[in-house]
Amino acid sequence: MDVVRQTVVAEDPTSLYKGMGAPLATVAAFNVVIFTVRGQTEPFLRPEYGSPFTANQ
Repeated sequence: MDVVRQTVVAEDPTSLYKGMGAPLATVAAFNVVIFTVRGQTEPFLRPEYGSPFTANQ
């Protein structure tokens, strides 16, 4: 924990989050693609168009 204290004292608390921007942006973009594709394909996979999925599907 001394490393955290030294980092915060030498720089600032935001320095603990250096390098987090790219991974967070990647995860956000990935989720957009996954949920968009799922939302667009789900109606085609249902037995009847517009019917809800059952627990067994």
